[in-house]
Amino acid sequence: MKETTKLIGSFVLLTADGTKILIPQADIGQAHYLPDNEQWIKHQNYDGLFSSANMQDTLFIALSNQLKPLKKSSQDRFIALPLQIKNNPLTTKFLWVWDSAQILLNRQFDLIKLPHFISQANSPVLGYVEYNDDIVYYCETDKLINYAFQN
Repeated sequence: MKETTKLIGSFVLLTADGTKILIPQADIGQAHYLPDNEQWIKHQNYDGLFSSANMQDTLFIALSNQLKPLKKSSQDRFIALPLQIKNNPLTTKFLWVWDSAQILLNRQFDLIKLPHFISQANSPVLGYVEYNDDIVYYCETDKLINYAFQN
């Protein structure tokens, strides 16, 4: 029998190259829609970080299916959101770039725990939910950010 926990609240469903992630809506800032012709500039010192001629004071991150920063820019992604950690103003300097973002207000999900043989000790994925016949991985925002920047 699957071990489940109830998730109740408002969430954001994020998509990155077919991988669907659910995080608490309170951890998301204002969305920025990127133009089709966005010119990405690789960061000089950090692989996986990019800047843009349109928003010079901001660094951009696009995650792979493994929830690690992509080494090259993803031209087909068009929405950028800050992932915010409470009491950490530094997180507003980064925008995370996604294929799509959908707000799900006042929802209830059954969070299904991952089997021990699949889950990694440092994984940001706490389990999965089923939404519109898809498997969606539920992550805590601070763990997702920390995981993305681990080697």
